Parts: sequence; C-alpha cells; structure tokens
Amino acid sequence: MIVLGVMLCILAPAGAAIVPNGLEGIIFFVFRPARLFSSEFVCSAVLIITGGFILAAGLVLFVQSIRLFILIENGTLPPWNTTKKLVVRGLYRHVRNPMILGVFLILLSEAILLNYFPFMCWAFIFITINHFYFITKEEPGLLSRFGKEYAEYKQHVPRWIPRIIPWRPENNQ
Repeated sequence: MIVLGVMLCILAPAGAAIVPNGLEGIIFFVFRPARLFSSEFVCSAVLIITGGFILAAGLVLFVQSIRLFILIENGTLPPWNTTKKLVVRGLYRHVRNPMILGVFLILLSEAILLNYFPFMCWAFIFITINHFYFITKEEPGLLSRFGKEYAEYKQHVPRWIPRIIPWRPENNQ
C-alpha cells in the first residue's frame, strides 16, 4: 500500500488512472495531507460517502426481502417455488418490490463508488426492464393468484418509492 501511495505521489497523473476515482481521494489524503481541502478530495469523499449509504440501503433491502420470503412462506427467488400466501410484512409494507429496488440501489452505488458512467446506464436499464416486466407479467400474475388481497395491497403500497408509514392490512398479517 505504501509503495502504491508513493507511486501515486510521484506519478500523479498516470497513477490516477490506475486507481478508480472514488479510491483516489482516500489514497491522496493518506499520502498527501495537503490535499485534504482540495475540491478533488472533497468530491471524492462525497461520492464515497453517498455511494456507501446507497450500497448499505440496497444490501438491507435485498437481504431482508429474501429473508422474509424464506422465513414466512418458505418461498425463494425462483418462480417455480413461489409463496402460497401474499407476503405483507416488514419491507413489503413500505414498497412492493424491495428486492429489485435493493438490486437497483446496489448497481447505482457501484456506478457512484467507481465513478463509472456505463454502470449508471446499466442500473437504469435494469430498473426500466423490471418496471415493464412487473407491469406486464408479474402484477397480473399476482392479481390472478391472490385476487382482492393483492388488489388492495397494490392500491396502498407503491411499486418503487417506499412509503414512510408502513401499510397495515385489515386482517393484520
């Protein structure tokens, strides 16, 4: 690590290309403290902090939604082992698709942390494809499987942007 830092200090323009932009700020801070208040470091620090928070939120959404499926109804990600009962607990009281939202946030955080525009494009392509899939395939299938229960859930819980106060169905699952 020290050798890498020394190389970056000596060959700053060439060394910057070796390390992703988000890490560059940390390495320059460690090995060139005079850069602490430079706009380059502040920008990198903001990106690292923002990307870290988004990554943490994405991981929580993804892991917790899978955990609920497994614990409540022994369901899993593959469509051939679906739940027998509509899951309206935990994160699913705030947003209808926390698992996909979590993956989107993870992809978005990668784009921010690595400062890599193609990852940003991929994140938005991913969410757009899933949005149309949910509208055309997933939601009609859930409506036919769960009927009125899913229709009420769909009416009260947003697809992508979580509601602050969790929705509680009348039968209090």
